[in-house]
Amino acid sequence: MSASNFLPSTNEPNRDLILPDDSNPLLASVPPVPTLREAMQLTELIDTYEGTPISSGEEITQRVSNVAVTNAARARTVMTVLEQVRSSYLDRDLRDQTYVNFTFTANLALHRKRDRRGYEFPLVFGIAPKARPRGILVAAPLRMGRRSLAMTIESLFRREAIPIRIPGTRSGDSRYLQLPVIRIQWPIDGKIHGLARNFVGAFDTIMGTDYARRSHTPFFRDRDIIPALSALSIAANLGLLIVERINTLDASTRAAETTWDGLAQLTRMTGVPVLCLTTPGAAIAGLSRLPGALGDLAPTGVIEILPSASYKEKHWIDVCRSLYDATVGSIRQDSMPDWLPEAAYELALGYPGVLAKALSYIALELNALKLAAFTTDVFVTYGKKALALDQSHLNAVKRIRMGGGEFTRASLFRYGDWLSFSHLTSLPLGAEMV
Repeated sequence: MSASNFLPSTNEPNRDLILPDDSNPLLASVPPVPTLREAMQLTELIDTYEGTPISSGEEITQRVSNVAVTNAARARTVMTVLEQVRSSYLDRDLRDQTYVNFTFTANLALHRKRDRRGYEFPLVFGIAPKARPRGILVAAPLRMGRRSLAMTIESLFRREAIPIRIPGTRSGDSRYLQLPVIRIQWPIDGKIHGLARNFVGAFDTIMGTDYARRSHTPFFRDRDIIPALSALSIAANLGLLIVERINTLDASTRAAETTWDGLAQLTRMTGVPVLCLTTPGAAIAGLSRLPGALGDLAPTGVIEILPSASYKEKHWIDVCRSLYDATVGSIRQDSMPDWLPEAAYELALGYPGVLAKALSYIALELNALKLAAFTTDVFVTYGKKALALDQSHLNAVKRIRMGGGEFTRASLFRYGDWLSFSHLTSLPLGAEMV
């Protein structure tokens, strides 16, 4: 597919094209905004495993990855995303000639020619009609299911390019392409060139283009990266950009400031929603230093997903039961023991991903050693072995929750991905990080 296919054309054949009704055609592929109850159901991933024992590590890994016990924050994220996508498409109406003219301009800017001397002017991209920032900032510590949430949100949209036909007048119908969602990871070291490569690579994969192979394009020149990505988003009628795996180390470098600001410019100039899935430490150490970008990427505040506060919480008990059924319970063919929520909370401190790692390791050991009993001692002994690389972080979290310990700036960067906003801002060095 050539890049020029983003331009509207007339008298196209009707096969394989969507024929919209009198409503905004870009909204046809976007689900309606769910109620809180419906959003809770959308973000819940729990399979049943009765009568299907596991026998390998691959099966355990697959089953654990299919467990996500929802809560109100995860549900509210889905509701906010769909609200913003629908609002964005309402403003970017392909029946509005003013907006259509702007899409022409954006497309032509991407494919402008050099002059006779081979000189290419800087890419120029203005602010789209009715554009306003639609950033969505979701903060969750490590091992709190950011990846599964990104997968769930991505699955709400079609992942292929959708052909759109707008019924025309004497000159015929106009044809467009709609790209509902792009999901990328935050770049290593937070460099904006890495963001561009991730974005363009994902775009090429879905759209069948080859922008990533063209080294001498505006996508990889400092002055043009954000105007080029913005123009591409408009030309392809992008619905949502998901940026995940934003952690403290890579989001707080000097180079990351340009990337944060670039994402903010993209949503401000285009009106395309940008969902950032970050840790609280990354948001404080990186984004909070940039008030302009913060205002664009979190215009209505931050949605924070927190670990359970007690082993008595129903949510934590549900997490324990679901993870037990997917791992140890499938081997033993029994129900979760009553002592597990309290012991699991002491070990995993309310982080579902930490408990998933521990129970997966224990299930493999039980399967290999053919242990007859699953006791508290067995759980603690093997659970700690599974968490050897995480233990220093968990110990730091425990000390901070208890209000003890002295922490340097370096240690806060080391442990910041595990902490909530309340813990980060209550520590003496919190103001220094900001």
